[in-house]
Formats: sequence, C-alpha cells, structure tokens
Amino acid sequence: VHPQLARRARLTSTRRSAERLRACCGAAFTPASTRKGGRTYRYYRCLTREKQGRGACPARPLPAAAIENFVIDRLHEATEGGALAAEVRARIAERLERERAELHTERAGLPRTIAELSAEGQQLVSKAAALSGPAARLLDDRLEEVGHELARLQDRLAVVERRLAGLDELEAEAAWVAAALDDFAAL
Repeated sequence: VHPQLARRARLTSTRRSAERLRACCGAAFTPASTRKGGRTYRYYRCLTREKQGRGACPARPLPAAAIENFVIDRLHEATEGGALAAEVRARIAERLERERAELHTERAGLPRTIAELSAEGQQLVSKAAALSGPAARLLDDRLEEVGHELARLQDRLAVVERRLAGLDELEAEAAWVAAALDDFAAL
C-alpha cells in the first residue's frame, strides 16, 4: 500500500508542477487521459485549445510521462545536497520570527489600551447620572465611541491570538515541507 501511496503522491505533485507549464498562448497545460485498445494514454493539453478549439492555440498535447519525468529530474537537482530545504527552513523561520515578534508586541499593548478604555467608560457612566441636556448627549456620544473602540480592540486581540496559534501550525507545516524536500531523493 505504501509504495502505491508514494507513487500517487509523486504523480499528484508532478501534475501540479506541470500545470505551471504554459502553452504558446499563455494558458496552462492541464492533465488529461484517453483509452484506446485497453490502454490508458496520459498527456497534458492546453486549456485554451481545450475550451476554444484547435484553432485557438497551436500547442499540441504533450506526453505526461515525459513532462513528469522532466519535473522530477528538476526537483531532484534542486533538492540535491539539502540546500533548498535549508533555504526554505531559514526563510520560513525568519518570516515566522518577524511576524511572531510583531504580534507579541501588539498583543502586549492591547490589554493596557483595553483597560484604559474600560476605565474611561466607567468614568463616563458615573458622570452620566449627574448631567442632562446637551452635555448628557455629548457624554452619551463619547460613551458610544468608547464602546465601539473597546469592541474593536477586543476583536483585534482575539485575531492576534488566533494568528499566533496559526503561526505554530504554519511552523509545523513548514517543517514537514522542508523534511519532504530533504527526503525527495527517496521518492
């Protein structure tokens, strides 16, 4: 079962890479297959030619095995020696460190700002009972502004917390990708 899964993963990966192959019209090639005489023939065809007909693009279908072998060979060259995996690790670590530092800085300041706004809101509520007329309306307007800003900051704090948790997941995925690049020769 494992060799079949590895082969399927390899084919899926190479198909995705081959979709980046472009025809002379600029459209992507897409995988396709046909059956003839009990045998399956796989190939890549131009999307423009597929959708608009033969006259739309002169690119002919390309045999899948040749394209996929070419992509695999280029991946082997790129991953040979582990330099690509090391570069991926370094770039992702740098990006995650920078983003994590920004989020930690923002998260550190938000509770203080939320507390200050809450205190201001409590002061406004205590003053509201003593005021009437235009002064009371101005106070109510400011209290509403404080409430909206407080809600916005609390929402932002929740977003920052979720993004920090998401960075941990992204870090795990990046480690998996780098390990896959290291182990690509085994596929």
